Amino acid sequence: MLNIISSAIDTLELTYGKTRISYPVMEALVDAKADAALNNNRRSEVVFGSHRFHVLSHGAGFFQYLLNGVHFDLKICVSEKMSMIGVRVKSISIYELGIHKVLEELAGVVADLRGDPSERRATVKRLDICVDFQGWEPKLSDLKHFVCKAKKRGVYLEPDEPNYFRFGKNEMVVRLYNKGEEIRHSNKLWMIDVWKQNPHFNPEKPIWRLEVQLRRQALKNLNVDYTSEALEQLSGIWVYGLEWLELKKPTKNKQKSRWPTDPRWVDLRRNAGFVGKPCEPVRAKKRAVDEERIVRMFGAYTSSFAAIRGYENMELGEVIYRAGVLYHNQLEAKGLDFSEVVRGKMNPDSGFPF
Repeated sequence: MLNIISSAIDTLELTYGKTRISYPVMEALVDAKADAALNNNRRSEVVFGSHRFHVLSHGAGFFQYLLNGVHFDLKICVSEKMSMIGVRVKSISIYELGIHKVLEELAGVVADLRGDPSERRATVKRLDICVDFQGWEPKLSDLKHFVCKAKKRGVYLEPDEPNYFRFGKNEMVVRLYNKGEEIRHSNKLWMIDVWKQNPHFNPEKPIWRLEVQLRRQALKNLNVDYTSEALEQLSGIWVYGLEWLELKKPTKNKQKSRWPTDPRWVDLRRNAGFVGKPCEPVRAKKRAVDEERIVRMFGAYTSSFAAIRGYENMELGEVIYRAGVLYHNQLEAKGLDFSEVVRGKMNPDSGFPF
């Protein structure tokens, strides 16, 4: 039996673009960075929004300042024309405080940096959401049962059994890995306390994580720009990720895409516990693209049928009628009717063979 132990945002990276940094903050950053260079990074602290940050002696790319804090890591670009603030929220803080409290604290930090209490919306640069579960230990044989929209995939063995699957790259990645093993290597043993909050957690059994990662362009494709939109659509983003990658249950059908979805994958998709609305704009866009492709294929097949039958002077409606009669007879020979086929297409998890 598959038990979902925990579900959460694991990684959140934000950007405050086209903003400004107050003059006192700029002075403090210049002094702290110089102090860090002189003292080999030992004493170079600043405080913003009641949060203490350690300023490094170097920058990264066009970000002149790198700041490490308890809850956030910041990178700041100061420019006369346009300044920018990059934020990486630490996963332990999300689990400890909750995402809404973390964002509230971050708003205070950004207000201090800007010298302006008015709220600024943050663009989501990267979002990782995950589910930790027990009751299913993925095997190497499962790899060939996955259907993914990306060709890039990999698996890592230790020693002979897989402990990490990866699908996709860059903008969209889904990972499936042994989280119990990972925390022993990364020393994130605090995760055990998170899992213990769930009465179904069994410390004697392996625990795996399914993780969906989306970067900026993938998020834009889902009409997710700002933090508020991401939080409103967590459930929809999760479902989208588990439709982008699906574990299938093999049947005799040679087309893997027609296999029914594995019940374990259905459980993970439906019962993750994320809240929010579905990504309707994306689904509507996908339906429109599918419809356009199907109509184009329908026209190609219909004209081919007319050519084979020599119906060059026949009206389109009559050609469709005659093809429909033949299709009806084929279904009848299989003991099916058209409405059954349509219902099967509407419910992809049903395992219907057409």
